[in-house]
Amino acid sequence: MDWFLPEKLEKLKSIGGGASLAVLGCGPAGLETAIYGSILGFKVRIIEKARLGENLMRWGHARCFTPWGENTSSLGREILHRLRLEQARRSMDTIQTGRSLTTDYIEPLLASQLLQGALETGKSVLRIGLVEPTPAVGQTSAFLLLTRLQDGKEKMEEADFVADCTGTYGNPRWFGPAGLPAPGEAAARGRIVYGLEDILGESKAYFSGKSTIVVGNGLMAAATVSRLALLARENPATWVTWISHKPSALPIARVPNDPYRERDQLAAEANTLASRGENHVEFFPGMKIQQVDWLGEDAGFRLVCNGPMGVKSFEGERLVCHRGFMPDTVLWRELGVPLDPVREEFGRELSHPPRLSGFDVIGSKRNGRRPGYLMKNAQNQIRAFFSRITRQPQLDLYKLCEAKGNLHS
Repeated sequence: MDWFLPEKLEKLKSIGGGASLAVLGCGPAGLETAIYGSILGFKVRIIEKARLGENLMRWGHARCFTPWGENTSSLGREILHRLRLEQARRSMDTIQTGRSLTTDYIEPLLASQLLQGALETGKSVLRIGLVEPTPAVGQTSAFLLLTRLQDGKEKMEEADFVADCTGTYGNPRWFGPAGLPAPGEAAARGRIVYGLEDILGESKAYFSGKSTIVVGNGLMAAATVSRLALLARENPATWVTWISHKPSALPIARVPNDPYRERDQLAAEANTLASRGENHVEFFPGMKIQQVDWLGEDAGFRLVCNGPMGVKSFEGERLVCHRGFMPDTVLWRELGVPLDPVREEFGRELSHPPRLSGFDVIGSKRNGRRPGYLMKNAQNQIRAFFSRITRQPQLDLYKLCEAKGNLHS
């Protein structure tokens, strides 16, 4: 029987019992958490400091290397089908951009009756605390949220449960030694590019005909260097200095038998550019950045590095840092979360003492500073979160949806 029928939904909605759930962040992880909670009868609020899908849209010009079937869920696709939207029949193997994922998936689901009115934009959550710091064992904790509107007005708000889905994209890592800012980096932070820019589109004029220093050895660095190399074909005055702290002659570690073809192609292309020095790309491995100097609007930056050949200086009009991102833990420091996501071991299951049973970190923020997060990873985290707070270990709406044949691809 179709479990989306009214009588089935009423039974599911009784599980949450109208308890309030604050979902922080309206990206893919926040959306999936909100869908799951709403079906179970929680009173869901999605609190987003900017626009919906803000982080996703900031790199949204780029193509995802994961397909539609992995970037969406069985629950979300079922709702799209019931809304009679064309994308409900999209092939699971379709590759889309971050922007199309936002417009074709996040936006229609937020507009659906299930989540209508749940989104609150332009509101930041500054801190999370417990209403009762020392609840009795087994007692559900209520949380206190200090929020701020864009006009600066602040107030305290309560929630029975909280899911932090704010991601990491807005919190880039420093590129100095030991995870610290390199001397001069903090002062120049507002002039350094940390995100994935649309180099062949909106940001073309900013990079065209300029010398750019790119720091990093991951896929974002590969994407930036590859696009700058294409730009150099159009404008030969465009030059790229690629700096990696790792000593390997090839900057991007390729995945053996990579299941994602576009990811492997990007890695191969970037490695070729680094090894051959084509399209005005010069690659320097094993370089530790010692100093960052801002030389002025006309001159740009100077980086002083220590590498295999000793101390070397690099100058460029633009500076792009792709050393990855890390979670901002200040938000829930007062909760005393047992594991710190800044550390590598945060990828394991969180330990949840009774006082924190109603809180969890979901999505890329849960991955800490480790690379390799995939959107599909959030589904297991979401299932575990709701199984715990509803005290139903076997609860799994994803399996329920699939078992009833409610998939339409």
